[in-house]
Amino acid sequence: MYTSKTLYFEKGGREHSQAALSAMKERAEAMDPAPEAIVVTSTTGDTALKAAQAFKGTGRRIIAVPFQKHLWAAYAGLNPEHRAACAELGVEFLPDEPRVPLVDEERPDIVNAWRVVSQGFKVALQAASMCVDTGLVEDGAVSAPELVPPAAMTTAPSSTRPVSTHMDAACSATLNPWLTTRHAL
Repeated sequence: MYTSKTLYFEKGGREHSQAALSAMKERAEAMDPAPEAIVVTSTTGDTALKAAQAFKGTGRRIIAVPFQKHLWAAYAGLNPEHRAACAELGVEFLPDEPRVPLVDEERPDIVNAWRVVSQGFKVALQAASMCVDTGLVEDGAVSAPELVPPAAMTTAPSSTRPVSTHMDAACSATLNPWLTTRHAL
């Protein structure tokens, strides 16, 4: 049995990142087994930098999932200063190659089902999938507290060494069954 804290914010936004990361760190320290890595979605690198600072000295890998370069024209790219600061703290970034298609390109039906839960839930699943597809995270090793408006943060235990995922504002999902299913599709 475990006890989990839930955070609720009136609306999502960057102003909640520190509180969410603090709660994630507290939960990660209580998990057995402890997460080996923290996965954060980070368009500009700001959230990745905050996560690296929050988890500094814990021995956990920080994996940042920005948009890959081929999508920067449509969305946004990493801030070079954030990326340099992240590199100094050992943050690993999703590589630009191989190009990892967004799951909505492959299976819009699945993505629309995730979106019914919340946009943030969808993004957490996509980020975890991209980390598995590029080999940054082992298939089946993901547990994902992720930040979405209105945010609530919980985590669930995993049978393998879990990896936690964070976004911009917190809902949760244990992704082991989904990852196994997705890679069988």
